[in-house]
Amino acid sequence: MIEIKNGRIYFYNTLKSDLRVLDFMCLSAYVCPVCKNVLRAYFVGNITPEALKEYMEKDTMKYAYEMGSTQGAQWIKLRDHSHKETCSWQIVGAISKGIDNSVKSFIDIHEVKIKDKQLLIRAIEEGVMPGFKKVPDEIGADLPMLIFKENDLLDTKNMSFDKKWELLRNLGKCIETVLETIRLPQ
Repeated sequence: MIEIKNGRIYFYNTLKSDLRVLDFMCLSAYVCPVCKNVLRAYFVGNITPEALKEYMEKDTMKYAYEMGSTQGAQWIKLRDHSHKETCSWQIVGAISKGIDNSVKSFIDIHEVKIKDKQLLIRAIEEGVMPGFKKVPDEIGADLPMLIFKENDLLDTKNMSFDKKWELLRNLGKCIETVLETIRLPQ
């Protein structure tokens, strides 16, 4: 398991009591607010890919992380497809940080055409845009990142199939429809 607590990153396995707990100073970390998996972390320390596998309690997580070194620190990143397997929310933009950059990545990746990108950014920043969640840096050193879930974007319960299909096949139109219905704080 990987846990972020009090500015430190901990690697441990509750199923292997003989495995030493590793803890390092954490420089930046993002934890999914839904599944609680560490999405990304930068820390001062060293752990090898083989050793990291030993700390994963679930077999499905043994190959879920990429890792590397940069500027004297090490980083780990949960692969996007591994996150999708454990959580229904997807990471927006592989390395995008900050709401502006994440929204730009989202628009580029999904080829979304919307009239007012700034309104979408503001709605996400205010936390009133369904389907998007901000993931803050646990350490407070970096800008937040975004996760997205298409099924949470629009309440389609009382909508006809034709209307639902029209909106969901055009993500830009769907987002604009939602933006028309929400109220932003003044």
